[in-house]
Amino acid sequence: MADGVSSEEMHSRFSRPPISRLDEALRAAWRLMTSPGTLMATLGVLLLFVLAGVLVPQEGDLSDVALAQQVGWLAALRARSPTLANVVQASGVMHLYQSLLFRLLLAWIAALCVVGLLALVTRDRSSSPKQVYAWTFGLQDEASEVWMRVGEALSGAGLQRPEPTCVDGCQVAAMRRRGVRGWATALAYAGVLVLLAASLIASRWGWRSADITLLLGEPQALAPNTGLTARLDEIRLIPGGEKRSYQVESVLALTGEGVSKAVTLDQTNGTRSDGLSLYQIEEGPSLRLQVRDSRGQCLDITDPLAQLRPAPVVRRALRGSQQEQQYLVPAADLVVNVVHFSRRLGAETTTEPLKTALQVQAVRWSDGELLLDELLESDAVLSVPGPVEADATQVVVAFERYVVLRAEREPERLVALFGAGLVLLGLLAGLLWPERRAWAVVCPGASGCRCCIEVPARDANAPWVARLQSALGQRGGETL
Repeated sequence: MADGVSSEEMHSRFSRPPISRLDEALRAAWRLMTSPGTLMATLGVLLLFVLAGVLVPQEGDLSDVALAQQVGWLAALRARSPTLANVVQASGVMHLYQSLLFRLLLAWIAALCVVGLLALVTRDRSSSPKQVYAWTFGLQDEASEVWMRVGEALSGAGLQRPEPTCVDGCQVAAMRRRGVRGWATALAYAGVLVLLAASLIASRWGWRSADITLLLGEPQALAPNTGLTARLDEIRLIPGGEKRSYQVESVLALTGEGVSKAVTLDQTNGTRSDGLSLYQIEEGPSLRLQVRDSRGQCLDITDPLAQLRPAPVVRRALRGSQQEQQYLVPAADLVVNVVHFSRRLGAETTTEPLKTALQVQAVRWSDGELLLDELLESDAVLSVPGPVEADATQVVVAFERYVVLRAEREPERLVALFGAGLVLLGLLAGLLWPERRAWAVVCPGASGCRCCIEVPARDANAPWVARLQSALGQRGGETL
């Protein structure tokens, strides 16, 4: 090899022309898949899918739960914009996570991470960037001695020692940061793979219950296959820092095979019990209704819509506004109508809390005569006149609270936390120790060896490049 080899000719050892169209396609695919920008752009697309899934209810593991959520959301959207609701329903955006496109996106992210890790493990010798900062120099030594000197200089600059291979009569090598710092990107790649594994575990073995409305004192089974029953024993209103604000805590009694304990939940903190995660996802006012005869005995109340057995006490969650409910009391010849209102205290400002109000009407069942009409904002005992004064009936109305509980089995939880930790650690390490790459070419000649060192053009003025040039007794270079 002639001693007067130019930098462009030395650089060509890393940018040899492809030998076939297949070779060209494989090189382009490798460069695309090993580029950090490709992974970041793909993760950005994934973020758009996640945001769409947050805004639009998605199909879950329990089709009946997902169907109820979707129907309610779609009905509210159709009330505002029927055209938009039809477009959303026809586009399949409500089933994003089950779509082929989403699964292909996850497979592409996994492939990018695997290829990225392979590139790190195998010391990827792919072509250098389109723009590099290079300098060429000659040394009057054998190739092995030149590589030893170059290796010491690279090591002093924080790079790996070279492992050269022969290309067209020259020896080439690609180097990255040495030691643990050189694996910062690998941590991020591995973390993303672990997160994908966690999502697979969640889809295969995860489980979520239906949303369960708990009223004071009424037990509810979390799900037939869990064997656990939850009962709402107490509601605590914790005053907040703002005026008239408060936080609602619920105390639940969990019972089941080998389980009997009390747990406390609020809307920011869940709890775990018997392998399940329990979350309080909603709370609000509820109604307790009793009807007593003149002797003080509680009469059975029938809810025509609930299709439940008559009971002496009725509890109902009060959701929304102007919610009308009707109850029959055959023993007292009464129909009790309850309408729920949510209105603000004092001035009509958005900062004031909502106040629950009930309009209670008692109507004689036999002839439809209105016997009572009251608007209540607190507990009350209302007297309903009978045919004679001694037969007066009492309607007892009390305001309580309800909570909505959701139970989830999350076998992926620890795996996801580990993956997220790896990603954060990788990103932090990448900020502290940015990626360093260098390419070296040594071409033997009649009177020694001609050497070329290349680094990315963005690192031309980096301190580590200055140390590398100083160790080799060089100064300056050119951008190719």
